[in-house]
Amino acid sequence: TDTVDATSADVDDTVLDRLLITAANFSDGADEIVTFNTEVFTLNTTKTGTEVAGGTTFNIAYVTGTGIFTITKDGGGDMPIGDVNTLIRDITYENSSQDPTEADRTFTFVVRDDDLANSNNAVSTITVAADNDAPTIDLDVNNSEGTGGDDYADTFTEGDAALAITDTVDATSADVDDTVLD
Repeated sequence: TDTVDATSADVDDTVLDRLLITAANFSDGADEIVTFNTEVFTLNTTKTGTEVAGGTTFNIAYVTGTGIFTITKDGGGDMPIGDVNTLIRDITYENSSQDPTEADRTFTFVVRDDDLANSNNAVSTITVAADNDAPTIDLDVNNSEGTGGDDYADTFTEGDAALAITDTVDATSADVDDTVLD
């Protein structure tokens, strides 16, 4: 959401009864996270939490099967529009996967006033783009030869048997977002 000018409004009311946010097209499990200021929701876990915005404590209930966040005033009653606006401006999305599914994620917002009239649908679209992380190689993970970093060193003396050029116990290559190397 736009942290400056995202708003909800009602020309004939100053309070709202409920805010619904429907999250769609999520496929990266616990790596996809929505945060309401400080209250964190992973999109693969049903959860209820509270968050304070303005002078209002909001109850936020998320249901994994439907992807719906239902936001009401904690303890019931009406939510001041200004406090709802503060709440929606502090919502963030994060994907912590090293290999996220590339696709648009959508959040559809609908508010309802105390006369039970629903607003228009306002949609926030977040495009997730993967970034190819470079592979790594470490020739001596536990630094048994004392070289530090990813390097390996040993000494060959004339007449010695063949000498390994990497640590034969823990030399490794890795790629956090791939299982094969080309």
